[in-house]
Amino acid sequence: MWGGLWGRGGWGAAQQLPGNARYSPTLATFAERAWLTHVGAHHTLHHSVYNGNTWSGWGGDHLHWEVNIPVAMAPQSDRMWRVATIGEQIHTSINGGVSGQGNWISQGVVGGWRSTHAPALANNADTLHILMRGLDGTLWAGHYNGSFKDAHQVPGAKIQDAPAAASFNNKLHVMYRRQG
Repeated sequence: MWGGLWGRGGWGAAQQLPGNARYSPTLATFAERAWLTHVGAHHTLHHSVYNGNTWSGWGGDHLHWEVNIPVAMAPQSDRMWRVATIGEQIHTSINGGVSGQGNWISQGVVGGWRSTHAPALANNADTLHILMRGLDGTLWAGHYNGSFKDAHQVPGAKIQDAPAAASFNNKLHVMYRRQG
């Protein structure tokens, strides 16, 4: 896996991190650090945290999830959230270790939500949003309000694969490849 840094002077030299990633990594910021999760060779999750100078060693997941697609991460209040699609179910976990060295703790499976693609996760105005491609090919959106609930179909959005989401100027921005 390779990574680079963008600064005022442009891109820095690419740096190779140890380990072999099976799928695209996931990157998010929390508690003044960059958090990185990747799916390893045996479909297990590994994470590392960048403190501004160096990346930590790879930490294991402790949840023993076997993942076949990338995962999503985003901060919410005092925790980093991570969600994964496993067997069409949406699994959730949190890590409250500000240094990034805490354990991931399962928050369970979101009942009734199904997907075969990686979800997107983003925090906008202190509300955690999740977006996913439903089994019917439509875009579904939900949010966390003590639990993940209230998923609704986004009108007119038929998508080919996984969506992406980010907060900018107090608005939630969602990107996806449209079917057809």
